Amino acid sequence: MKTRFTIFIVSLLILLPFGAKSLAQKAYITNVIVTPYRSYVYVYFNIEGCFTPDMEEAVKSGISTAFTFHVNLKKHRVGWFDSTIENNTFRHIIKYDSLLERYTIIKEEEGKKPIVVKDFEEAKLIMARVRNYPIFPIKTLNKGETYRLEIKGELDKIDIPKSLRYVLFIISLWDFETEWYVKEFKYE
Repeated sequence: MKTRFTIFIVSLLILLPFGAKSLAQKAYITNVIVTPYRSYVYVYFNIEGCFTPDMEEAVKSGISTAFTFHVNLKKHRVGWFDSTIENNTFRHIIKYDSLLERYTIIKEEEGKKPIVVKDFEEAKLIMARVRNYPIFPIKTLNKGETYRLEIKGELDKIDIPKSLRYVLFIISLWDFETEWYVKEFKYE
């Protein structure tokens, strides 16, 4: 009897994080626009479904949270692997100050200048939007060639208290990672 109980507990501890991950909300990339302007190609996009109720409560309690974005440019080669031209990674970081009742957001692609707002809904919109980001110089593109832009977003927990780091299933409920969003385009 004691052996069955031990096996049950061990199985539960092993399987619980995987089950929690499958119950987690799905975040995804939307509204992608790629546009050349002057000497750079700019990208605009949103990430949807990135704030779960548990994550909102954690942010409101003062836990610093960051979204990490990966934006890659690849040259498409028919019948062969695509070649990577540019890899870009940047983060959006949010921190709530309960004394001043305000949210501070830092968007690395905008020069790390803090954006301060009092409304949480506005803070969530700022965190989930990438606007006017110069991802690569136009001179890296060749006319008539086909390229693939790949975008992925994921959550980083910056400031999790030590007491919560050991509670794996709670942390896994708070994880998200989008699928790679792929946009193929031809440079004219």
